Amino acid sequence: MTIKSLTEVSRFIILVGTGGLGKSMMMRHLLLNAIGNYDDVGLIPIFIPLKDFDESVDNLFRYIFSKVATLCVNITESQLMDALDAGKCLLLFDALDEISSTYGRPFERELEVLTDMYPNNCFVISSRPNQSFVSFSRFSILQLKPFTKPQALQLIEHLEFRPDKPMIKKKFQMALDNSLYRT
Repeated sequence: MTIKSLTEVSRFIILVGTGGLGKSMMMRHLLLNAIGNYDDVGLIPIFIPLKDFDESVDNLFRYIFSKVATLCVNITESQLMDALDAGKCLLLFDALDEISSTYGRPFERELEVLTDMYPNNCFVISSRPNQSFVSFSRFSILQLKPFTKPQALQLIEHLEFRPDKPMIKKKFQMALDNSLYRT
């Protein structure tokens, strides 16, 4: 999956998958894919973890800005607004299901305001399926599928883990191939 392939489906996406399926990894993949393909897609990726969305948040834009400002200390709210006005942002909201049920409705209202104000941006949200998505009517819901065994083995092959001790990775691959994948 790439940012380009996602935006061909919709600019409003919810990625749904069960726990442990790799939703947060997928969101990080999309972040890196957008960075690596900026010249092609022209979107500035902004990763927004939702686990901290609580009573202290009164405005989604300011919440997003607070996350951006931790990485880019010189950015101003006005610059972020300009980028959003120009439709230049990819907003990656990670873990909708981690927002407390008390703050779910306020988040939905704030998101609706944000998508109405800046509809030319790309919005991607990850969540477990235990969430009702009725209020997200403009969003397309995509189901993440689990890895096949060959895909899981290939992923392990590409991970850099203790290059000084390759047997650790090899043992894990063997366990995954022999029994761990089934269990």
